[in-house]
Amino acid sequence: MLASAQSPRVIPLNHNRDVAMFDGERLNELGFRGLSFTTARGMPGAVPEALPRDEDGIRDAASVFQLGYSLYTSGRYAAR
Repeated sequence: MLASAQSPRVIPLNHNRDVAMFDGERLNELGFRGLSFTTARGMPGAVPEALPRDEDGIRDAASVFQLGYSLYTSGRYAAR
């Protein structure tokens, strides 16, 4: 993948059956059975603040994880 200078740097995360992309401020999470939502980073130990769904962020997260899954299952990417 090619990234422009304006592309956000994101961190992929997973927990149980959920996956998410964190950009330092927002967490776009893809949950089990099609649930997805966006939350904001809060203070350490605080409950994350729910935000309106970031449709572009959710779509970007789904694309990244789908591409990773496709590459892994087709044998074109191997974890070492």
